[in-house]
Amino acid sequence: ASSRGGESAEKKARAAESTCNQMRVELETLNEARGASDDKRTAQLVEAKREMEITRQALLDEKARVEAEAHAVAETTARCASLEQQLVEADEVRRAMHNQIQELRGNVRVFARARPALGHQAQGPALSADVNRPLAVTAIDRDAISVTDRLGDAAVFTFDKVFGPESKQDEIFHEVSQLVQSALDGYKVCLFSYGQTGSGKTHTMLGAGEGDQRGIIPRAVQKVLEQAESLKSKGYSYTMEASYVEIYNEQIRDLLRPGADHDEKLTIAAAPAGGGPTVT
Repeated sequence: ASSRGGESAEKKARAAESTCNQMRVELETLNEARGASDDKRTAQLVEAKREMEITRQALLDEKARVEAEAHAVAETTARCASLEQQLVEADEVRRAMHNQIQELRGNVRVFARARPALGHQAQGPALSADVNRPLAVTAIDRDAISVTDRLGDAAVFTFDKVFGPESKQDEIFHEVSQLVQSALDGYKVCLFSYGQTGSGKTHTMLGAGEGDQRGIIPRAVQKVLEQAESLKSKGYSYTMEASYVEIYNEQIRDLLRPGADHDEKLTIAAAPAGGGPTVT
């Protein structure tokens, strides 16, 4: 009985020892696994910290770039504003000088244009519609016309500018186009033609067609519209109104009014606000 009790105790001791060894191995395995996990977490934390530092530096660099660009944009904006102000001031100087030149040339200017001989008049120098009493233009220079009557007496007439029979429509408009610019600059301008029937008033003012034969009116309207469009970039804005009237035998006719005739009693009056003349 004692022998059997000793064997049993020995078996229990060996079992307990085996259990202890197994538990020791498991504990060591757990400790190793925990150590490896801690190392891995530590490595992950270090990597994350490094990436955060890289991101932080990238953000600082981007912030510096944005601030530099904002500074450059502010400088460019200020420069543009300065240049625009200089442009406005320069344009004011140009306007003043341009219109001073126009004033020096004369606020009231009279031009003369001699039309070519027509029909039977082409056989001689006559410019009068009355072939029995012709008037001959014997000399035309820059500012004077010499006219010889049927008795052979010559008379010299002086003007601000003289256009001979060979003058072209664009030459006429070139001489008055600066006055159109004055109108755009805010000055009141009036251009009109005067002469007997058949002297070429309509040809000079209206002309014909859309080409080189256009007269002063269509060319002036085109210049006004083109200049108004180009001046938009300088901050100018134009509101335009137009009237189109005919004065015939001291009667005013509104050519833009449907059915207008010479029976209407119209007058031309200055606008109450001080603007251009209006037909009433």
